[in-house]
Amino acid sequence: MHRSNNDTPRESSRPNVEHDTLEEAAAVINENRELWERIADSDLALSRPVKRALEAIDDE
Repeated sequence: MHRSNNDTPRESSRPNVEHDTLEEAAAVINENRELWERIADSDLALSRPVKRALEAIDDE
């Protein structure tokens, strides 16, 4: 079967950012606090590390 160039997966335009610690995640969330507050108020299913990071900045 012939595969055209259009069949290849696209690379994401977002940088590959990994956060090793809760503190780093909280710092990133704090930098974009307004956006993350909107996300926290939404009905989106958030991962446990994201929930904990959101709770950490609320405790500050």
